[in-house]
Formats: sequence, C-alpha cells, structure tokens
Amino acid sequence: DAFGRPVPGVRFFSRPDGSAAEGSLQAISGTTDELGRSAFDSGEAGVRMLVAWAPGHVPTIVDLSKTPAGRLDITLAAAEGKLQGRVLSGKAAVPLAGARVTVSRMVFAGTEGDVELVFPGQGAWWVPTEGIRGNGLLSEKEAPPSALTAEDGTFTLAGVPPGASVEVSCDGHGSQEILVPDSGTLEVRLGKLGGE
Repeated sequence: DAFGRPVPGVRFFSRPDGSAAEGSLQAISGTTDELGRSAFDSGEAGVRMLVAWAPGHVPTIVDLSKTPAGRLDITLAAAEGKLQGRVLSGKAAVPLAGARVTVSRMVFAGTEGDVELVFPGQGAWWVPTEGIRGNGLLSEKEAPPSALTAEDGTFTLAGVPPGASVEVSCDGHGSQEILVPDSGTLEVRLGKLGGE
C-alpha cells in the first residue's frame, strides 16, 4: 500500500492481447499471500493489461506493455470515503437493528481507464474503460462490502466513495437501492412488508 505494507488477498484480472471487447477480462488464479506476493507468467498467458484489486483499496490498472519484464511492484491506494448512517423501520421511524447495507456498485477513475465494480448477488463485473480497447466483462465470485446495523440502527462502511450505490434490506421489510451522496451520510426508512 502507500505506506509500504504488504496487501494480502489481492485479486488479479487480465486482458489478453487482441481479445474481443466483450468477455475479454479473465481472472488470474490465486491471490497475494501474507507478504503481498503472487507469481504468474504474463508472457505465456498473453497478458497485456492487468487489474489488481483488494477490498478497501482502489483497483489499479497496469499496462504491461509499458512495464519492464520481471518483478512488478504495484501500489494499491486505500479507497477513500466512508459511508455512515441510520436505518429506520416504518412510519414510526423506529431504529432497525440487523438491517444489511451492501455495496452494489462502485466506480474508480484511473490513469489507464476506469474500473466499475457491480455486485449483483455474489458476483462482480469489472468494466475497464478509456485506457483499454472496448469494454471487458468478467463474472467473478467476490463478496461485496457490507455492514449490519447496530441496536440503534446505525452503521459504518469504510472505503465507499461518493457515487457508489448501496442496497439496504432487512427481514420483514422492503429493500432500497440508494446512491451514496457526497456527504457520505444516509438515513434510510424501510417499510414493513404487509403494511405500514
């Protein structure tokens, strides 16, 4: 990371040379270890563009055609932004404990293009643009960032930038998809199923 600490659990995704625009990103198996290390043969895999991402960090796109062969050091910046708020139940606005706040979409701008993470269910689609020819779509099982509300209905989620989308849901209540405001603060009222 920016402080020189290793980042374990980093996932890598690649764009092979000359691939079709749709479906052109592919997961590279494995993640970084406790010391932030991973190894793969980019020559054999035909890798041109590499996307590195770990939860709580900004995805980083590396153009390997501009990088010398051999060891590659990538610095992942911490994802800025904090989402906090409160979830209330029904018209009476009673604090709702145990509601789940789940990130459904985040977009990060980068020098080599943008990376959009969309989490429908337990999948993630990566859509790099601008710096990569066309768009690539990749389905990869990755749990989205989420939090449960406390007894007073409050929650906090770190690393969620403004412009992200979150889904708020709770058993016995409806759900809402909400755009994260610049203030990073939300108050959500969920209606009870079957009335109120």
